[in-house]
Amino acid sequence: MKAIEVKGLGKKTVNGEYILKNVNLEVNSGEFISIVGPQANGKSTLLRLIAGLETPSEGSIKVLEKEVRGTSPEIGMVFQETVLFPWMKIIDNVTFGPISKGVDKKKAREDALQWLSTLGIDKFAEKWPYELSGGMQRRATIAMIMVNNPSILLCDELLGGLDLVTRSNIADDFLKLMHEKGCTVVYVTHLLEEAVYLSQKVYVMSSLPGTIYDKIDINLPEKRWEVPNLRFSKECAHYVETVRSKFEEAFTKSPHEVEA
Repeated sequence: MKAIEVKGLGKKTVNGEYILKNVNLEVNSGEFISIVGPQANGKSTLLRLIAGLETPSEGSIKVLEKEVRGTSPEIGMVFQETVLFPWMKIIDNVTFGPISKGVDKKKAREDALQWLSTLGIDKFAEKWPYELSGGMQRRATIAMIMVNNPSILLCDELLGGLDLVTRSNIADDFLKLMHEKGCTVVYVTHLLEEAVYLSQKVYVMSSLPGTIYDKIDINLPEKRWEVPNLRFSKECAHYVETVRSKFEEAFTKSPHEVEA
């Protein structure tokens, strides 16, 4: 089943200039794909269009075989910026969504604590966001999204701003969690190594107007978190260099050449 199907997608600015043009993308149910490309080329805009937060100028987007018409409870989105409410404790942040949707407060709290436990930060449930490290805040943000049980997760620089060790640890935990839950994930990152390690497919986008330049299938072990030093293996390095080469090609070609 196609979880996401994008055809001939275009998005223009108020001045009529294309941000995205002729974007075609298919993501199967349960698949983890990453999108890489030059800075400010429409990657985040693409996620917002899939999430129903913005309206396309042309083309179509289907999520779970239905045309996107506004937001859907099936989709969760993690933004680049921290979305935790600073005036709420962590447990209140995580229960906010379910309670807003009418879930009983006791049930919402139980679910929230379960997710915080899964992500290893249940001991910090009664803390304020400013009392948590950046890595813990990102874990809390994931809990805040996952407690709503989305089947599709859109991630915009999920681990941005974290140090390398923290980033790697959360990436492994996140990948395992998505595998266990069978979530479909579209992951935007500027780190090619991270895109390769996490994904089954990496899509390379061109510079403005953004479009899909190429797709690279990543054939690494499914349970990557169980393979010691996989990040530093020859196989990973080969895929990273392949993606890097396509990235450089897409960056140097004109939009006309990419469309052709």
